[in-house]
Amino acid sequence: MFGAARVLHLHGAQLPDRLASSRLLRSALSGARWIVLSEEVGARLRASGCRTRSVTVVRNPAPPALTPRRPGPPGVLRVGWLGTMCRAKGFDVVCEAVEMLKGRGVRVDFRVAGMRLDVPVADMSCVDEDLGVLDPADVTSFWARVDAFVLPARWAEGLPFVLLEGLQAGCAVGASPSPGCAELFGRGCVAPVEATVDSVAGFLMACRDDLEEVRSRQQKAWDDLRELYEPENVERSFVRFLEDSRLTRTS
Repeated sequence: MFGAARVLHLHGAQLPDRLASSRLLRSALSGARWIVLSEEVGARLRASGCRTRSVTVVRNPAPPALTPRRPGPPGVLRVGWLGTMCRAKGFDVVCEAVEMLKGRGVRVDFRVAGMRLDVPVADMSCVDEDLGVLDPADVTSFWARVDAFVLPARWAEGLPFVLLEGLQAGCAVGASPSPGCAELFGRGCVAPVEATVDSVAGFLMACRDDLEEVRSRQQKAWDDLRELYEPENVERSFVRFLEDSRLTRTS
């Protein structure tokens, strides 16, 4: 519609760097109103040189608090994976790290759920249980049997829901840092890991050595941020964006 405001929802975290290096892209997207996932993405967008009418942070909403974790067998670290099993997300790295720990005699139970993409079945010999693609009704019971979750993505993720699910479930959570979830790392809710076997194995060993210390530290930090991610507050952020942009105004 002629005269309508142009709105761009930046769901990921990689575009600001591309804008900074491409005059053509900056010109094409100049003057838009942007919705971004975090203050860090917003700062990078403003620093890219692309002219914006507004930049508003609208976080992904956290799911409702999940069923409390069920105690597992003593001395066993229960590692979970939920999501697409692919190299981009670092699933192969987690498999190699778990296999290495098992080879050293560390007791690890590795349960996975999701769609397998480009990781061969032969590389999943360390997996103790493959649940396939879960029905949404089964997600809560999955998290109830997970002690630690790690997402060593090889590219800059946005703000993955799976990290928020892990935090809501009370798991120890590690991931590759990303501007889209910078405040989760900055406040200590999520442990930073690299997309390497040694880094992932180090995080899992820290969980094995003192799971409750890792969990309690992360949960304390998450308690301080949780309110920002409640669906009602995320909705309010979007409504304020509409009001500030005058998009709700009728002609």
